[in-house]
Amino acid sequence: MFLSNMFQQMFTSMDGDGPFGGSGSLKIWRSFMTDQYAKAFAKTGGIGIAPKVYDALLKQQGLSAS
Repeated sequence: MFLSNMFQQMFTSMDGDGPFGGSGSLKIWRSFMTDQYAKAFAKTGGIGIAPKVYDALLKQQGLSAS
């Protein structure tokens, strides 16, 4: 979900010609594209922030990763 939302935000300001530009169907087709990007990234291991987030959560609880 995080990756999908991130990609949607990245593409919100893009307009133009081509299969994803200019018309009312832009939002529908772009949402399909961003969902597929998110699935592909998640399948290959994400964007690499999970270990840092996990460590930060442990640190906030006063614990350390073993």
